[in-house]
Amino acid sequence: MKTNQTVSQKEVQNPPDTASLITIKSSPLLISPQKMKVVVESIRYQKLDYLLDTLPFLPSKGGGLVLELLQKEVKY
Repeated sequence: MKTNQTVSQKEVQNPPDTASLITIKSSPLLISPQKMKVVVESIRYQKLDYLLDTLPFLPSKGGGLVLELLQKEVKY
């Protein structure tokens, strides 16, 4: 019971803004999860305008893949 209470307290202290979060699921990509995680961690919790401006200039392959996924899913 104590673990459930501590988890719920953490969620109450730091609730995510669900209105601005985007979740995208895609078919398998030809990139390692470790490489994709670096890109996703660098853009997490950023605004869509910022993402569309910066993703094309990331030096890794993951930036282009995430940009393509965003453009397909979000009608901007």
